[in-house]
Amino acid sequence: MKAIQSLRFLRSEFFNRISKNRIHRILVCTLVIGSVWMMAEAISGSVSVNLWHDALCLALGIFAERLIPWGKQDVTTV
Repeated sequence: MKAIQSLRFLRSEFFNRISKNRIHRILVCTLVIGSVWMMAEAISGSVSVNLWHDALCLALGIFAERLIPWGKQDVTTV
């Protein structure tokens, strides 16, 4: 039970710190999307520098940030 409470505390602290500033939320979303994108490119074997892909990841990060309810209401633990 202690481990679950610790994980809930870490999750709540993470969301509280990230939700304070919109640019941080955008950067976290972009980092997750970019990581998935890089993994897909590595698996397909087409790893190369492409600024359009970076811009698309940033745009998707901004869009994802608007969909996630971070900072719009308090995150409560269940």
